[in-house]
Amino acid sequence: MPTTFQTYVDFIKNIFVYNFNNIDDVWNELRELPLGYGSGFGSMSDVNFSEVAGYMNMEKNIKNPLFSFMLYTDNYIKVLSSINSFLIDISRIFQDMIIFSGDEMKIIELPAGYVTGSSLMPNKVNPDFLEIFQGYAAKSIALMNLLYSGVINKTTGYHRDFQILKDEIIPFMIELKGIINGFPDLFSGIKFNNEASEKIIGNSIYATYNSKLNFKTNGNWKESYKMTGDMIKSGKILRSYMPEDIISYKNFDFIGDRINENISFIDNGKKKLLKMVKDVVSEDKK
Repeated sequence: MPTTFQTYVDFIKNIFVYNFNNIDDVWNELRELPLGYGSGFGSMSDVNFSEVAGYMNMEKNIKNPLFSFMLYTDNYIKVLSSINSFLIDISRIFQDMIIFSGDEMKIIELPAGYVTGSSLMPNKVNPDFLEIFQGYAAKSIALMNLLYSGVINKTTGYHRDFQILKDEIIPFMIELKGIINGFPDLFSGIKFNNEASEKIIGNSIYATYNSKLNFKTNGNWKESYKMTGDMIKSGKILRSYMPEDIISYKNFDFIGDRINENISFIDNGKKKLLKMVKDVVSEDKK
């Protein structure tokens, strides 16, 4: 069945909104102060960690140190799971774009900065950025397996090999951020070839629509599809139709507002932490 360019664009918007909300939910769960659990067995420090949490604009609601430490690895799993969901969805969209921009279809043209030429075939265009992103999506899945393998069957409390998980995941997040920073120019720079898209629409793409028309007459879906199939085999032109644009999101302003709120939250935490340090230093000088 045919679909419109605007409907497909709206599909991409839905993917971004859906995954942003998932990641934002996880972000809000990370506001619990990750200090004071002493590797799962409690802290001997005289520090009031609830007060520290207040200084850092965070929360300190969990009292049990074993449970608090269990969140150390659980939070990695939550964060990476939400990111993987996003990467998998985008990798599928990018595979569409690789096909859409290929020689057989050419219904879209990718921005020049995101493709390279071929040394063997001068007219060939390689969608390097899209394929590199798909590689990062695969790497993220591999890191998820590493994370699960590193945690499963471990006793409660801290284990030294948990450092390996952190040393692998944090650098990957930094690299991934650099890749995602290229999204705005990629999506805004894609050109749609309306003429090419109309040429690739084959007669059989209207099969379901014509079967529905037949069903209204005979009330039998199986017979309706057979009638349509016979029409296609005999070379008859099926009745065409153009679906309406389906638009769910016209703008992303609410996402920008939410991101600014989160940035403000972090900045306020930094300011409170600096104030705490200054207060401690001033008290020591007295």
